Amino acid sequence: MKRKIKLNYTKERALISDVLPYEIPLTFSNRHFYEFVSRNDFEYKNGVFEWRAKCRGSHLAIQILLGVHQPTIEGYTDGETSSLKLSKSEMTTIPFTYGITHKEDELRTLSFSHPRNQLKLVDFYNNHKNLMIYHCHKGRFSLRSPSSLARCVFMDNQARLPSGDEEAQPSGIIEEVDKEYRSLKSFFVYKKYSNIFKFFESKEYHQCEKKYNNMARLDISKCFDSIYTHSIAWSIFGKRTVKDVMSGAIEGGDIKGCFPDEFDELLQSENYGETNGILIGPESSRIFAEIILQYIDKEVLEELKLQNIFHESDYELFRYVDDYFVFYNDHAVYKKILIQLQGSLKQYKLNLNTEKEKIYQKPIITEITIAKKQISALLNDKLKYKIEESEEIRNEESVKVKHGNIFVRPSPLITEFKEIIKSSGVEYKDILNYSLAIVESKSKKIIDTYKEIEKTSSTSRSLVYAISSIIEFSFFIYSVSPRVNTTVKLARVLYVFISFLRTKESTRDDMNGVFKQIFENIYFITNKSGSKKYTQVETLYLLTVLSELGKDYRVEEEVIASFLGAKKKESVNTYQFTNDLNLFSITVALFYIRGKKRYNDLRDAIEQHIIERMESTASILSKDTERTVLFFDCLSCPYLSDDLKRHLLTLYGVEALSDQDSLIKLRGAWFTKWTDFDFGKELDAKRSLEVY
Repeated sequence: MKRKIKLNYTKERALISDVLPYEIPLTFSNRHFYEFVSRNDFEYKNGVFEWRAKCRGSHLAIQILLGVHQPTIEGYTDGETSSLKLSKSEMTTIPFTYGITHKEDELRTLSFSHPRNQLKLVDFYNNHKNLMIYHCHKGRFSLRSPSSLARCVFMDNQARLPSGDEEAQPSGIIEEVDKEYRSLKSFFVYKKYSNIFKFFESKEYHQCEKKYNNMARLDISKCFDSIYTHSIAWSIFGKRTVKDVMSGAIEGGDIKGCFPDEFDELLQSENYGETNGILIGPESSRIFAEIILQYIDKEVLEELKLQNIFHESDYELFRYVDDYFVFYNDHAVYKKILIQLQGSLKQYKLNLNTEKEKIYQKPIITEITIAKKQISALLNDKLKYKIEESEEIRNEESVKVKHGNIFVRPSPLITEFKEIIKSSGVEYKDILNYSLAIVESKSKKIIDTYKEIEKTSSTSRSLVYAISSIIEFSFFIYSVSPRVNTTVKLARVLYVFISFLRTKESTRDDMNGVFKQIFENIYFITNKSGSKKYTQVETLYLLTVLSELGKDYRVEEEVIASFLGAKKKESVNTYQFTNDLNLFSITVALFYIRGKKRYNDLRDAIEQHIIERMESTASILSKDTERTVLFFDCLSCPYLSDDLKRHLLTLYGVEALSDQDSLIKLRGAWFTKWTDFDFGKELDAKRSLEVY
């Protein structure tokens, strides 16, 4: 059952929804930073940062976030307004960029911006939210664009992960702070489809299938990498007009300070001044791209009309972010559409990826749709109880009794799944999210059914065998193409069983048997992949899953060290890293090893590595997003030594012991949630932020 909950508008909400990529570790979020910003009235307004710090530690922390090298409490009074104006160069910062697996042989880099640029974005959204919506409705082709402000949130209890102790968690998955929800899907409401597969199943799609004989699928080559930031002004005002203004050909003309110029400057400042390419990952970047592509859509529509090629008569064109779907009957008409689309994109330094062009003929059905239907049928048939009901006399009364039988064998399930992949021609990566989502749903149904059926000597054994088989199947399909999205889905499946096996419905032997299977599978994957310089987030999720299994399933220090790329130097009895650990590797590793004595040597090595990374870039510490966020996470980490924290504080110009104490004790979490971590709730919060 879904519950509709009204939201009060707060501009800081953009920190939750629009600045971070989806593909970040489960332990990491902006929720705690959002709380700090709200609590201290920390904002960017009219080119100036203002705040009302609630304590001296907050006052010092804000100065560090703003790049003040010698933060001071001079002139500070509790609750009084402080302000600071930064120059353009001081606002130009280095984003944190990291890699995830995109394809088997292809890397995808994602980024997010410095906290002070995030606050600038909050102000931009607050001032221009209506203009952003307005400029995202200039074309007629888009399937996903912001249409209004999010006014409510829907909480779906059916989609929640089960808990081992439901009574202890009455508040649900979304935490509340000052009546604002901190796990929101979006700052805006989006039309028409939140997921491309909803378009394939829509009435709109089926009508086009009836009307047209062919559909072409195209995409823009490296869209976000190719976007020229100044082109947002070209799209809104016209390229020729902007160039005439900038060159002085139009006397008195000026676009400085207008909406596109501010958006342009914002995306440049968060990307170290780059004009070629925008950050990949944040929703704000997608909106920036959407505005440009909306105007390209408008131009394509109008130019084709001049060629007597009419929309909804000769063709229909749909765009989902940077993917195009063209329905048509006449191939000559399609060629003209293709030429016009290429020409209009070229004007904005964008290009179609013609090598990925796919043409589907009637009946228009994609290989993904075929595979989805077959996989759904397979899993619906195999992952379920066979139920029989009977009436029995108990205590002299007639009662209905459910008898259930389940038998899941992993090998036939894997074989049939592979046959579907082979026959449909689909790639594993395109179907794994869907498949694991069904597995999760069926797993929850299996557990719920087990709780309702009559227990016999065999019901427990058959359930545990079914659970083991489902886990083996899930790890098999996951290991073919591990990505962050599929890792989240796998983690959800595992949590369904982990939470159940900890209840009184299960024996300790059954729990240990399944936990051992999960441990061995994760151990194998992490040992095999290791922590590569650019592809770390996927396996970092699995470390978080391992921590959920408990103390009996801790990985040896040497294995974790090897995964992180560290080798032990026996001469000095310490670990040395062969490559730089990034922010996520460091924080997730510390989250996993915690304060356990068995990991003392590795923890010491990580501390030394943090110091070396910070000292090697001391001149740009205040500009560097990764190091700034890592610094604040280190301050709140309960597993790091005070000596390390004080050393880092001196690098940021905080020398006085009393000031250092204020900052160390200020918060229990900045970006990484170190303690009181609820695995199920965090997975559910992640689901509410599902990427499209």
